[in-house]
Amino acid sequence: MKFIKILSTIVFSLLIILAIGGYLVVRHFDLNEYKSYVEDIVLHSTGRKLSINGDAKVGISLVPTVILNDVELSNPEWATNSQMLKIKQLEVKFALLPLLKKQIVIDKILLNAPEVYLQKKDDGRVNWEFVSSAKEAQIKSVKLAEAEHPIDTELLQGNPQLALLAGFAARDVLIKDAKIQYVDNKTIYDVTIKNFAIKIPGMSDKIIIDFDAIYNGNTIKGEATLGSIDVLLQKDVAYPILLTASAYQADIELEGSVIGVLTDKPIYAFESNLYNPAGNFGMPETTLDARIDGDISGAKLVINTLNIANNLLSGNMVLEWGGRLPHIKADLKSNQFNLESLNAKSSPLVFEFPSLIANAHALSMVSDEEIPYQVLKNFNADVTLNIKKLIINSAVQADNVYTAIKLNNGVLNVSPLKLSFGGGEIDGKMTVDSSQYKVVFDLNSNNMKLQNLHSEFIVNGKNDFGVLSGGNVDIYANGMSVGSTYKQLVNNMNGRLVAIVDKSIVQAGGLGFLKNNLLTQILNVLKIDTDKSNKLDMTCAVVRADIAGGNAVFPLGIVFDSKQLMIVSDGKINLINDKLDFTIEPSMNKLASGNLTRALASFIKVGGTIDNPKIGLDDKQALKTIVGVAATGGMSYLGSQVFLNGDGSPCYTALEGTPYAVRFPKPSGVKATTQNVVKGTEDQIKQGLKDLKNTARGILKSFQMK
Repeated sequence: MKFIKILSTIVFSLLIILAIGGYLVVRHFDLNEYKSYVEDIVLHSTGRKLSINGDAKVGISLVPTVILNDVELSNPEWATNSQMLKIKQLEVKFALLPLLKKQIVIDKILLNAPEVYLQKKDDGRVNWEFVSSAKEAQIKSVKLAEAEHPIDTELLQGNPQLALLAGFAARDVLIKDAKIQYVDNKTIYDVTIKNFAIKIPGMSDKIIIDFDAIYNGNTIKGEATLGSIDVLLQKDVAYPILLTASAYQADIELEGSVIGVLTDKPIYAFESNLYNPAGNFGMPETTLDARIDGDISGAKLVINTLNIANNLLSGNMVLEWGGRLPHIKADLKSNQFNLESLNAKSSPLVFEFPSLIANAHALSMVSDEEIPYQVLKNFNADVTLNIKKLIINSAVQADNVYTAIKLNNGVLNVSPLKLSFGGGEIDGKMTVDSSQYKVVFDLNSNNMKLQNLHSEFIVNGKNDFGVLSGGNVDIYANGMSVGSTYKQLVNNMNGRLVAIVDKSIVQAGGLGFLKNNLLTQILNVLKIDTDKSNKLDMTCAVVRADIAGGNAVFPLGIVFDSKQLMIVSDGKINLINDKLDFTIEPSMNKLASGNLTRALASFIKVGGTIDNPKIGLDDKQALKTIVGVAATGGMSYLGSQVFLNGDGSPCYTALEGTPYAVRFPKPSGVKATTQNVVKGTEDQIKQGLKDLKNTARGILKSFQMK
């Protein structure tokens, strides 16, 4: 607002001064003889040297016209650029009838390829303040046009150029191919004006403006309807403004008024409507309807509606731009926000939320795009956000989401992040340091229920997988990573993920949202016989992953322990190349027959990558089973499996070394005994390997899956 005021005052003042000088010589044949006279007038009025380097002439027309070529106005000595104003050509047309009455009425002003250089020094000096020895004389010599309200004389005494503007306003002003540079300390702002037109029918008529400009490579164009000049010169009268514009690919409409436009402390109030198309600024489609009140140092927004991809928010926002960095304070609320809408094709984001689990996508598909850390250095912020219902997808939602976000000098802190999820509560926090490309996070949950986390965990039929009772689940996650891209953050992650499910009754069945992925392949290989028992009495279930050095390691860290079925998995995921290396050992108890084929199918080796997993058998464990069954003369599979696993508390083992292991009893002495037996089995394998080799190969081949 201040920049526009300064610029408009300077341009109009210089135009009027030049026009007056041109009029004084318009009746003479050779205007070049009077260039020095015009230069003296400007020097006396502004304290600056005016140079008319080109030809000066009177246009041959029924309308009196003065044309000046190659005009320059000097800067003060301290300025970086020697010239404040350069004009390739200035054309001034005067109204004929007023001239006959010895009155000056400028009908049209045309500036072709002007250049304006504005500068503000550290000590507060500005190059648009002129020094003159005849300010009082200027004011007294101007015959002001009559106005509906008396013009503020104090305002004119402090700004003699406004007096000139009041008396000699042009009806039409056209600026073409202009270049404007504003230097504030070390910051440079460049504006290119392709076209700028002002129509002023009279002192008491509305002003119409059309503009088409480029600021820092971004197009800004539109039109505005302003109040009259006589209202503009009233110090305490609201000056109406109606603006319709397009800038940075966004559309904006403003309707309101400004009091004290030409003072150092203008205040304004507008009703605004902003539209940002999908993808612009890396944001989804956004519409803002708000009232804006403020001054030159900041603004307050009362947000009637903030529509982000059909998600409605409201609240208050305060913008302050008087300091080193702009500062945003906001308190926003929403009854419902759907994250799925942010991924819709009609509202694309720079990135999409990954669905790694549901579709078994590889981590290699995480974008290698640069993270826009620089955005965090452009402003500071204090924002609170309340969302009653947060829809993650059609089957998962969170309630009563509350977060406080603080951004200070490039460091983003999200704390707390609280929400109701799965019947329980989640409490988290996160820090992003843009200078170090560092992200740190911590998340804890309690009292959630597995059947409330996803609609697929709710039993609706006899063939559904789901939780019949129990299902209490707690999740703990923390980590730290450094990286300039999203993929680097994943590859450099260090932290831990723990999920614990307590005693529950689980119905065996199919999981619709996990179709055709890695887990489905594993369940198919297990060939669980749900006809024998489709209800599992689960003691506990655990997922524990230690993330470091580009690997997610599961040290016996995936456990499903029930009376009918126990599954223990050990392995790792290489986060850099996405390679899998897992061994899964189930003990099926009542859900499996006792033959050798069923036993072999129980030892699963998972290799390949997340995007292309390879499911097969663990040869070593299968050979142990062959020896165990053969040594007992075809003894039941149950006996051989106890013979191999034997951990009486696998959930404790999975959590050993973490603060959460105390939730389960330590393993009994059975484990040590079992390990000795397994050692004996390995000796038997060595002795009988030659005889069993061909048989084992044939059996393993029949169960190998690629």
